[in-house]
Amino acid sequence: MMRTKVCFAAMVFCLAVSQIAVSGVTDPNIISGVVAVNSAAAAPVIVKGGLQNGVYPFVDRTNMTFAEIGLLGKLDYIQTAVDDKADPDVQYQVTLDKPGTLFLFIDNRVGDDDMETPPTLGSGIMDWVGSAGFTTSGQSINIGTPATVYSLALTESVTTTLHAQNNGSTRVMYGIAAAPAGWNYVPAISGVPATTKVAPGETLTVDATVSDDGVPGTGLSVQWTTVTAPEGAEVTYTPNATSEDVTIAFSMEGIYTLKLSATDSEQTAEQTVQVTVAPLTFALQANQFVTVCNDSKTGPTSRVITSVTDIRNYLGTDGVTTRRRVSYYSYNIADVKREGKVFTDCCLKLRAKSRSSSGHIYVYGIKEEFDNFSGFSSQSWSTMPGVVNNPVPPLGSEITIDTLDKADVTPLLMTIMMSGTAEFELKGPSSALDEFLNADTDGTILLMFITYDPQNTDFEIYSPTDSRSDGTDTGLKGIILKGAMSKPLWATHPAPANNTSVSTSLTTLGWNNPEPNQPGGIITCDVYLGTTDPNTALPDYGYTTLAAGITGESIAIPAGLLQTETIYYWIVDVHDSTSSGVTRGYVWSFNTNNKAPVVTTSAPQYIWLNNAGDPSSASATLTGSATDDGYPAPFSLLWELVSGPGAATIDSNTSATTAVTLPIEGDYVFRLIADDTDQQGIGLTEIIVRATPCLAAQAMPGYTAIVGDFNSDCFVNLEDFSTFASHWLECNSLAPCE
Repeated sequence: MMRTKVCFAAMVFCLAVSQIAVSGVTDPNIISGVVAVNSAAAAPVIVKGGLQNGVYPFVDRTNMTFAEIGLLGKLDYIQTAVDDKADPDVQYQVTLDKPGTLFLFIDNRVGDDDMETPPTLGSGIMDWVGSAGFTTSGQSINIGTPATVYSLALTESVTTTLHAQNNGSTRVMYGIAAAPAGWNYVPAISGVPATTKVAPGETLTVDATVSDDGVPGTGLSVQWTTVTAPEGAEVTYTPNATSEDVTIAFSMEGIYTLKLSATDSEQTAEQTVQVTVAPLTFALQANQFVTVCNDSKTGPTSRVITSVTDIRNYLGTDGVTTRRRVSYYSYNIADVKREGKVFTDCCLKLRAKSRSSSGHIYVYGIKEEFDNFSGFSSQSWSTMPGVVNNPVPPLGSEITIDTLDKADVTPLLMTIMMSGTAEFELKGPSSALDEFLNADTDGTILLMFITYDPQNTDFEIYSPTDSRSDGTDTGLKGIILKGAMSKPLWATHPAPANNTSVSTSLTTLGWNNPEPNQPGGIITCDVYLGTTDPNTALPDYGYTTLAAGITGESIAIPAGLLQTETIYYWIVDVHDSTSSGVTRGYVWSFNTNNKAPVVTTSAPQYIWLNNAGDPSSASATLTGSATDDGYPAPFSLLWELVSGPGAATIDSNTSATTAVTLPIEGDYVFRLIADDTDQQGIGLTEIIVRATPCLAAQAMPGYTAIVGDFNSDCFVNLEDFSTFASHWLECNSLAPCE
């Protein structure tokens, strides 16, 4: 809020204003002499017209500067000596060569050690201030510490003796300044930070306050100007550049210097702010980590948590010694997240021991439903997600890509090429890692580090418990997660998710658009699809343009475009009507390698009523299994009755093995469906129910009756003998029976 008049220093300013009807005094020259009596400190120094933010208040200290000077800019002031603060005999004799106002700046801590409130004077603490006629002005200033401004109006040129502060400890010495009578006080600017940082796409709101004494009475004006900016950058002030309170938008990243000027037509005050437009960066150290093993030294029910993280696929020259090791790092990203911002430029920084081999470390994310469990100190290969552990592979067996439990892990987030360095190295950034963090909802992520390079691969990475840290960059240890939080100017949250397998029947690509850089803006997108790495030198990347200038967040894929066994890359470029240029999108990918689950079911079963003690029904067990590639999601199972003479009762139709009850005799057909959300695999099995065990046996293909079972009751007994005897010597041939 602009203030056009301030009655500062009790009646002094108002009196000064009344003395000058049209214009004010702008020559600050009033202090003509200063002598420090009984002082062993450095001699005080007069600084003519030099009071401003950033200059030294004291002659013997360079670690303190003026700040928040308010209306006192451009005044004569005296650099006093901090070393005089506790001297009980020191005096400052200050000579003013014309009428005016003498100011004292007294450390708030004097008398009570309370920095937040004005000093407590009297009772032996600077009693002379009140006796000399000084009064509080209602204003404050910073002299390297908060201070209160006291003023004394003098109607003639005079030498005034200022006495001892005699209050030391952590305080500083009082300061001295003066203004001539009728002085046109320089407008005061507050609320403008010296430096600040803004994320790309965000605006900076400055709630400035400009105050003045009303002299010379012609009004007060303000003006924002852009002093420096990156080449080609645009700075927009809303509502306009002549408002003290503004919202400022920046068209690109970089460092900007902005200036707010306030003038009363005679005196001008200026305040600059340096604005860095860059993503808000972060660096995180793992809060938990573990190495799980399946080798000749540490078996699958044990673990390693030491100063070294093992990522190994090693077979010794003896052909026996093995090191099969995978490491996990858990990070708490809850405190890093910011409303309206997304993770971007995420990367990893790590340091390997010098003897580590060359090769690749592959980084996967553990899916959110599997990343929360009890302490890592109790986990092992047998229990951790991400690796096959039901059953555990044979002890010491080579780690391959099939070692991954694909139901637990995301697609590959990044590949780290290691070269045996002993320094912290930055790896990335990775857009897939960005997307993994952005998809998190519980504030915890779990990364898995594995290698399935050939069997001489042996990486040892310093862990969070090692003494080696990332020096002055982050000061953190282990595998450090770095990145930025930024308001997205680009498309995010691809559907299908990045680097996943889909069916060729995929019909739509989707994404989330960013918010416009300024209110009222319109976002439009161009969408490109290709099967090779993008050529950024071409306006369409060398891809097929699926859409141009659309305002939605999805696009249909033309029927028949997607082919099997193909990797597709796609990009969504964003145009913002309130900004110039185009924001190029991430390169997302998907493949059409998704296979239908393979389902296996048991052979047909032949059973009979009362086979489980209930004459009115038969009982059986449905047994099946399925295998899949893990894409695009873990498969689900479902048993269904396809056909039969009655309604079968399935105990648990989503379990691979389940009991089933069959109410009447007849032929029943069941199917087991494995669904990966994109494709289905189906297996069929039959259960044949008959009234008796004999009839069930006779229904089996290739049934052969027992020799001598003349009545087909599945037994050879006296009934068969009786039949045999009753037909003894009968014949039905043309020849006579003998």
